[in-house]
Amino acid sequence: MARGTVAVIGAGPVGACVAISLKKRGFEPTLYDRLDVAKAMDTARETGAPAEINFGEVQGGSISMYTNGQLALERLGLLDDVLSAPHEAMRDATLMKIDGSDGVLRFSASEEYKYAPFHVLRSVLHATLMRACLRNGVKVLTSKKLVNLTQTDDAVTCSFEDGSVITADLVIGADGIHSATRRAIFPDLPKPVFWSTGYIGTFDRGIDIGDGVKLDLHHKTGSGIYADALTGNIIYTANCNEKIGSWMVMELDAPQSAENENETWRPHTDLPKESKRLAAVVESWGSPKEVVATVAGAKRITPLNIYDLPDLPELHKGRVLLVGDAAHGTIPALGQGLCSGIEDACVLGELFDKFQDYKTVFELYDKVRIPRVRTITKGSRDIASRLKAPSPFMAKLGRFLMKIILNIKRNLGTPDAIVMYDYKSDLHRVLSEYSAAAS
Repeated sequence: MARGTVAVIGAGPVGACVAISLKKRGFEPTLYDRLDVAKAMDTARETGAPAEINFGEVQGGSISMYTNGQLALERLGLLDDVLSAPHEAMRDATLMKIDGSDGVLRFSASEEYKYAPFHVLRSVLHATLMRACLRNGVKVLTSKKLVNLTQTDDAVTCSFEDGSVITADLVIGADGIHSATRRAIFPDLPKPVFWSTGYIGTFDRGIDIGDGVKLDLHHKTGSGIYADALTGNIIYTANCNEKIGSWMVMELDAPQSAENENETWRPHTDLPKESKRLAAVVESWGSPKEVVATVAGAKRITPLNIYDLPDLPELHKGRVLLVGDAAHGTIPALGQGLCSGIEDACVLGELFDKFQDYKTVFELYDKVRIPRVRTITKGSRDIASRLKAPSPFMAKLGRFLMKIILNIKRNLGTPDAIVMYDYKSDLHRVLSEYSAAAS
């Protein structure tokens, strides 16, 4: 017998994980996504290009999957599926100056990592999770852009832009940092704060672009972060699998991009023009030739604005609960956006293993998740605050101190508390406190 209906708003990776987690607990979840399939097909017919069906808020580049995210995927029964998809081991991450010099390891994955970190193309990961939804009997409905949400003591009613209206026992907002679900239940809370503008691109590795140059990244075993603390220019590069690599270009001093005002993350249609322009920009920064080449040879470039969501005092209201970026979206300085969202899905499901009452589950969910996600958002903001220096002296001093700290941590073998985290520790603590208070 079903435990109730759940409308999951947003069919991105986190929404898919939440739906599967709840389905395994006897609920009947349905994923609702704003993706307009008919429009995508019309565009394909007009341009002659293959139709791109991309659920969720972004198409994106690489996703960093750390130990904590893999632990959560394993407990959802999804890790083997994800590992069977093309991916690339991330055995280290190197922080460099914008020209590729003076590299220092941010971390090096050693035997202490039970689950070795890896990069995976977001679209590949997403497709894997959507297939898992289908296999688990989770329904997916498209062209469902949420415009209104009301709730009573007994149910939640969702109204969509296409005129349709549905009623569910519970609603989970997994609709990203610009969440319509969050705005509906917390209309007076601050909006996400703009942090940076930039671009995400992907390229085919090994393609010969002439003069003996083949597209690839010189760091073969991880990710490279190129940064200029004086200008605030940053390039993040990663190999997603043996065939595809990705990069993210960020300009901290640039104004908010008008190219992506509606935050739909749509790729540039004039790729040759944009790749040439952006490659010239990156080259003017003094970036390594191989990095410039991957930009010039990109097969997709997507403009983006990056935001930071102010900490929410609570993650639920009545029968509506927020997960992922809708609940705690922040600057991607720690690579924990998706990993922490998968943790959300696990904690929610395991709380429903213990309790039938959604009120108790949602209250305990806040107690488990808020301390954790605030650790992540604080860490991300701390790193972000050091990416731009006010003077050459402060830039040199900041880099000197960073190298000392990272080298000490690596030499001492200090584990990274963010990526080595197991949500069960906080879950056990909160359940123990709840039992003690009830006795």
